[in-house]
Amino acid sequence: MKTQALSLLGTTRLLSRSDGSFQAKADFATGARPFAVAIADVDRNGKPDWLVANSAGGSASVVLNKTSFAPIGKFSAAAYVLDYGYPGVIAAGNINNDGKPDLILIDIPGGEINTFLGQGNGSFSYRKDTGYSGSFGMTEQGDLNNDGKPDLVTVSEIPTYGQLGVSLGNGDGTFAAPTRYSAGAMPRNLQIGDLNRDGKADVLVTDDFREYVHIFLGNGSGSLTAQPDFLINATGSTATHATGVNLLALGDLNNDGKLDAAISIETQDSSKTTHYFIRLLLGNGDGTLTAKAGDISAREPAYQGTLKLAQLNADAHLDMLQGNADGTVSVWLGQGNGNFTANGTYTASSSDTLISVADINADNRADLVATNYAGSAISVFLGTGNGSFLGKIDYSIDSHPTGVEISDFNRDGKPDLAAITFFGAIAIFSNGMP
Repeated sequence: MKTQALSLLGTTRLLSRSDGSFQAKADFATGARPFAVAIADVDRNGKPDWLVANSAGGSASVVLNKTSFAPIGKFSAAAYVLDYGYPGVIAAGNINNDGKPDLILIDIPGGEINTFLGQGNGSFSYRKDTGYSGSFGMTEQGDLNNDGKPDLVTVSEIPTYGQLGVSLGNGDGTFAAPTRYSAGAMPRNLQIGDLNRDGKADVLVTDDFREYVHIFLGNGSGSLTAQPDFLINATGSTATHATGVNLLALGDLNNDGKLDAAISIETQDSSKTTHYFIRLLLGNGDGTLTAKAGDISAREPAYQGTLKLAQLNADAHLDMLQGNADGTVSVWLGQGNGNFTANGTYTASSSDTLISVADINADNRADLVATNYAGSAISVFLGTGNGSFLGKIDYSIDSHPTGVEISDFNRDGKPDLAAITFFGAIAIFSNGMP
């Protein structure tokens, strides 16, 4: 009797050989007369399975993948890099231009910049830069002087209230002393982008005390020019009066080719009840912004939290996610015209959660990574491709995580995770564990 089987040829590329040849075939039993095959991770173990349509009998066969190669989308136990400080902000980038992802940690109370240069194998060398006064908050990287070297932009609150610092990169993992700019009373969040479409990096900063968005236009040489502040509570505005401005994200929200901003705001009604919203500021393409009518109802954002813009479904429009103070993550789907529709919440923790978004399992769908502060873990939610996420998978960490970054730290083609803990250690989770 003729055997009905699915034959698979494993390419030697899978085994990291490069001669273009194939291994001997391996046969797997199916139904009668298999004629079509599709590939999907049916049992969600990070390995592709096979779905086979059989022409005889109108049946289908499922062949589960039991191979032992390391899948994408599952992470190792944490490996720790000690910092010996009290860092509160973590950022990933290639600060010495060697093609290996590095880490930057900001010591919030001490005002020090800690750099960890990646070795390309998941390990790091340590350096601490001192002499930076002030208590740092948010930090971002960008090329402000167009020399191809990453620069560092930070906001700080004390000892001199409200400062924006620009530290030009030397290309070797070190930075020049910062040039400082006045940034209101309580700068909370910053983003870098080309607001006036001149090809030069600009900076926006939210001010949580004065309810401003501070706008700084770059001149391409590393210096910035302050522009008139965008007043959230403009005279004559019919929008809800804001009592605080926190998170900030930049992207083209209405598909007009101009950079827009989304900000989280806090309000109080006549009975002193606090409410939270997302307000959209549409870019005019010349460095100015116009508030869009109609705020988006939201939850209280996490302190030092994250508001992210990413494509979560197949419509090519930017969608929005916010990490909240109650440990949830809120999701809104963009309509491409500046409007958003709420698309559920996902629980990562019982207290503040910070988030990152990336395709961590190579299925071309955006996945969600969140800090689980109360549970001392990093929570991973795999995306479905329609704007929703599957249930979380927790990866334990030895202390409360206060931030997470995603990058390929060991250069194996799989995005890894780096989390900063409350007690000053970096936890590295390598992608591709069975």
